[in-house]
Amino acid sequence: MLPCKKCVYKENIPGDCHISCLFDWEKNWEKEDPKNRNGEESTTNKWFVFPFNYDPVWGPNKCDGYNTELNPEDKKEFDPMEKLIKMLGKRSLF
Repeated sequence: MLPCKKCVYKENIPGDCHISCLFDWEKNWEKEDPKNRNGEESTTNKWFVFPFNYDPVWGPNKCDGYNTELNPEDKKEFDPMEKLIKMLGKRSLF
């Protein structure tokens, strides 16, 4: 389970019990192999479309982006299409 509860990058999604992550993963993962993130392969299932719309219960136990203090350089602003994906979640993607 991801430790999102007290993270400053956690964002609630209106009308959904899932959350989204505002940490800029693209910037911080650009040189990393996606299969090596947190030592696990990325997970996508009915409840986990990370970072757009997910239930932290279905994620790994460790998060490299977890922080209790906001760093504006690491905060991602979603574009309109990403915002739509956040609101629709898995229903429209697959």
